[in-house]
Amino acid sequence: MGPITDECLEASAAPWAAREGARAAERLRLFRDFVPEHLIFRGHPALPFVLITPVVGFCLERYAERPAHGLLGSALLFALGVLGWTLVEYLMHRFLFHVRVSGPRAKVIAFIVHGHHHVTPREPSRLAATPVQIVSLALLLGGLWQLAVGPLRLPIVMAGTLAGYLAYEAIHHLAHHDQPKSPVLRAIVQHHRRHHDRGEGRWGISSPLWDWVFRTHR
Repeated sequence: MGPITDECLEASAAPWAAREGARAAERLRLFRDFVPEHLIFRGHPALPFVLITPVVGFCLERYAERPAHGLLGSALLFALGVLGWTLVEYLMHRFLFHVRVSGPRAKVIAFIVHGHHHVTPREPSRLAATPVQIVSLALLLGGLWQLAVGPLRLPIVMAGTLAGYLAYEAIHHLAHHDQPKSPVLRAIVQHHRRHHDRGEGRWGISSPLWDWVFRTHR
């Protein structure tokens, strides 16, 4: 039988085409076992905000105790963190989530990592990252930022990175479950919806910036 469900194995062998109508929001079970299915690859859409918002506040408080720069310099460092997140998001989506694979095992892995989202794009428990995924990525980015900017600037840059991540989660949810009234937000979510329509290109989710830079917005 193995840990992977028959439904997952069957879907991984087919193109990543979205299910129609209400089936786009149906749960597609990936694993037979409880731990990988529920604790690693499923999460509530509100969970990132519950976990990360206090961490952003903590980072800002820590930086305020020993600021490395004045108001303008600190704001630029925060913006650097946000910008850094948009690049990470773009690179992960383009080169990790949509890596070209061959062979049944590789296709199953790619489907578990991201393909299931294209097949059931409105399934709410798989839209947001899980705690395991959030903590792993935050630790990795925190380590990289520490090497890049040093320990004094790390809290403010990390606050910007995590704020950018929360913006990503919010926009991603809007793209699949709502129609925003703001013209700017409508343009951003439409950018992501076209990615789902085409299956490639338009890799940015919270911002089309890097698609413009790397000419992948067409």
